[in-house]
This record gives sequence, C-alpha cells and structure tokens, in this order.
Amino acid sequence: MRHETWNALLTLLTGTVGFKEWGSWSFRKATCLFHHPSIRQLNLHWASSDEGIPLDDMGKNLTGLETLSLIDCRITPGDLHQLLRIPRALQYLTFASNFNDYDIYSPEQINCTDYFTSIQQASGKSLKSLRFDITHWGNIIVPAPGMHQLPNVKYLEVAPDHLQALKEATNPDNYAAPDIDCPLEHLLPPDLEVLKIMSYASDYAVLWQILARKSQLVPRLRKIILTIHYRNRHMKTELLAAMRKREDTENFPEILEDDRTLADMYPCVRKRVFRAFRSCCEKNGVELMLLHQDCDRKEVFDEGAGLAVWEIDEQVK
Repeated sequence: MRHETWNALLTLLTGTVGFKEWGSWSFRKATCLFHHPSIRQLNLHWASSDEGIPLDDMGKNLTGLETLSLIDCRITPGDLHQLLRIPRALQYLTFASNFNDYDIYSPEQINCTDYFTSIQQASGKSLKSLRFDITHWGNIIVPAPGMHQLPNVKYLEVAPDHLQALKEATNPDNYAAPDIDCPLEHLLPPDLEVLKIMSYASDYAVLWQILARKSQLVPRLRKIILTIHYRNRHMKTELLAAMRKREDTENFPEILEDDRTLADMYPCVRKRVFRAFRSCCEKNGVELMLLHQDCDRKEVFDEGAGLAVWEIDEQVK
C-alpha cells in the first residue's frame, strides 16, 4: 500500500494503531505510521529489516508517538535506531517475541549491546518502560550490558537470560554457555522500580544478588514480578484437545498418534510459592508478585486467549 493511501486512511485516527501482515514484511512499509502526527501508540507484528538495505535517515523528534511495540519482529540495531529517532519523546518500548523457532538454533552468541546503544541514543532520556526479549531468535543469549544508560526507566520486563547466562545452554545441541564479563551494574536501570522476569525460569541466583545489593544497584526497586509455569488438570485437558485438532503437525505426527505420549509431553505442574525468596524480598522492602501461566496452552489458543502475560498494562501499577 502506498504511503499516500496509508495517510489518507489514518487522517482521522488518534490513539492506537496495530498492524500485522502475514509472514515477514519490511519495516519500510510502516515508516508512514511512525511519521503520522496523530498516532500515540503503535503495535507492529512480524516486520523485518531488509537484508543488507538499511533504513534511510527519517529525521529526528518529529512526532508525538509515546508507545511502540515490536512483537515477533526481526530488526537490526541500525534500523531500530532510525525508527526510534522519529518520536519526540517515546515513553514505552516493547521489543519482544513469543516465537519458538526450533529449527534455527546455532552456537552464535548474541550480544545485545548494540540494541541498547540504539535505544539509549535515540530514546534514552524519555523512555520510562522497557520490555525486552530476543531469545526467540534461537541463538545463545548473553547478558545485555547497556541498560544502566537508561536513567529514567522505571519498569523493566526482561528475559532472565539477559541478566544472567544459563549454566547449561537450553538449545537442542547443548552448546556451551557463553562467558561474558559484564558487571551487574550495567544490566539494570539505576532508577528501576518494577522488575519483571519473563518466562518460567525465574528462580535465578541473579535475583538474590540484586536484592543483596539493592541499595547500590536499584535503591528505588519496590516490586519484582515472576512468571511461573503452571498447569492444572483442566488446563491440560484443554491443551491436549487443542493439540489433537491442530493441522500443523508435520514436525511430530507420530507423537500425536499416541495419546499417552502426547499426555506425557504436557504434564501438570504445581504452583510455586518461593517462600525463602519472598521473605528476602520483604526484608528489603520489595513486593513479590507471582504470575502463573501455561505458556504452551497460551500458544495453542494464541488468537483467543486474550493478552499475553507480558502485555497486561495493569502490572506496571
């Protein structure tokens, strides 16, 4: 669709605009949305940088866009920087995905420094909330130095891999975990108030380290939110029923033919309370919030289950 047509359609719009196009589509198609003077919140899904063709310099501080969500997108740090230069004062940025790309695992280590440099240079002074997770790209993810340069971020929602490298890699080929020399001081915004750890691998030693050094690292921290994997019998029953109806079973047709094998793949999981960690939080004046979710069931009902856990704005309050 031509830019003139986009702008004609959007002339009367204010507030939120979401755009999806099936498959991988170019960010170039959406640049007119970034430039639109009335849009305050923009949600883009499945967009990609053009391979080898960087976005042109589109100017700086031109529009009033306040909230930007890039969901399941693949973008280079350079293109991210160009897009973030357009808003006058971007306040809320989501750069995350819910992909499960089993076929693209590689031993390449991804250092997120370039992404945080782009964010800091373009929106570092105005940004209040950051939701960041690129672990879906199937590479070994290392901690993400650079968040300490975001002085006004109060809410951080991040995958645990970006704060602490796993001792054992979680990909099928069991590549060795990366060894990166990055102090914890460089992994957290200094005025952070709410820290949410995405995914259910949330009982990490790094959380205890943060609490032990709270006065030095994040003196304003008042809440930690952990998402915990949970599935009861009712949820399991619904999940298995949906799995049996799925048509995209070419990756494991033999499993779906055996109900017992399928049931064993998705066991019930008890709720967890983290008594010791909760006690430590209370001693440090930090509220602990546990959010129980079934990530597999959510993926099966991806179009009808409502907002994903990390998209619920009320958690920021």
